[in-house]
Amino acid sequence: MKLYKYDVYNYSVEGNTKDGFEVKGVFRGLLDVVLPKEVVMNNKKLIRELKKPGLIEKGVHAGSIGVYGHPENTMYFFDLRRKAGGYCPLFEMRCKLTLE
Repeated sequence: MKLYKYDVYNYSVEGNTKDGFEVKGVFRGLLDVVLPKEVVMNNKKLIRELKKPGLIEKGVHAGSIGVYGHPENTMYFFDLRRKAGGYCPLFEMRCKLTLE
């Protein structure tokens, strides 16, 4: 089973829905995440797994989170919900290790 190990980086974000959002700072979080390939390749499963450590709020639907990037490099997460302003950057996960 292929596993990916990620460093999580949190964002300091400023902005609003009218003017857009800007990432003002990127900070290495204290959390490492290890996920199997079958979870990483399926957005619904990925979002469900990221709720467990609290990276994504419980009750947020997978369709409300945008994911951009590649599992073997960096994946970027955005809150697409209107109440959050839409396309608001949340965090990123940088792959630091791939295990077979």
